Amino acid sequence: EAALRRPVEALITRKVGEAAETLDRGEDPKMGYVVADSQLAKLKDKGAVAAFMNPGGVRRNLEAGPLTYGDLIEVQPFNNTLVLVDLTGSQIRTLLEQGAASGRFLIPSAGTWFEVKDGKLGRVVIAGEDLDEAKTYRIVVNSFIAGGGDSLGVLATATTKTDTGLLDIDAFVEFVTANSPLKVTEVNRIRRG
Repeated sequence: EAALRRPVEALITRKVGEAAETLDRGEDPKMGYVVADSQLAKLKDKGAVAAFMNPGGVRRNLEAGPLTYGDLIEVQPFNNTLVLVDLTGSQIRTLLEQGAASGRFLIPSAGTWFEVKDGKLGRVVIAGEDLDEAKTYRIVVNSFIAGGGDSLGVLATATTKTDTGLLDIDAFVEFVTANSPLKVTEVNRIRRG
């Protein structure tokens, strides 16, 4: 049994990078931003312009300092795959409203932000530009919410959906390693009025 545990322990304790600051899941969820940014970075070359992460899929905070593979697995333990979804601007507004209705706002990747006032969705900016309701956008989400998890029905009914088979944890580890020491430069992506 000890012989079986050794390779697993070696993997879990392997340093993959470091955090320059504490990344938490609070009101301005830096931990969620990093996860969303990692997913967009992984699929930008496939035409993705934004990623949205469900807050329930971000399971813990990370303290400043060295980060191990085990730390990152604890943040993203579900082994979801990354899914590309084509949605109109109107559908993206519905998606964000469905998230807001549950009080669990979807966490956007860098370059994307939205305003919420009294539970109502206001201005939405995708990839640095105001949302165009008629335009089609390619976004990245995890396989759990792509299937309509967290009551996000607009994703379940999306007609153009491609499961890449790429694991969220692999994209996360790759991003942390490439961007260490990790610091979130773009905060306040969920602007509460």
